[in-house]
Amino acid sequence: MKFRTEVRADATALARAVAEAIAELSERAANGTVTIALSGGSTPKKLYEALAAAPLYDRVVWKNLEFFFGDERSVPPEHPDSNYGMAAKALLTKISIAEPPHGRRAWRSGRV
Repeated sequence: MKFRTEVRADATALARAVAEAIAELSERAANGTVTIALSGGSTPKKLYEALAAAPLYDRVVWKNLEFFFGDERSVPPEHPDSNYGMAAKALLTKISIAEPPHGRRAWRSGRV
């Protein structure tokens, strides 16, 4: 895999560029899975919001994406510092993805 460095004008432009890249990867992963580690913070939140909104929402092949949490604080999902809570509000509750192995109840409670 070849890596490259790209500079964007601001966090919104960066989030949009990454969202475009994720959409493209999801389209090319016809028989595979794109694994994404979700994180907290204001820049990832902009990314999640971009993915969950038109026009990218309609472009992303959601069944080809697999989400994991890269970091999480030891707080309830409803807590303002919860990365899970932020990701759920900004992205996970707005997209159509398969239920996790532990079922919807665990996913919604943040215990996955």
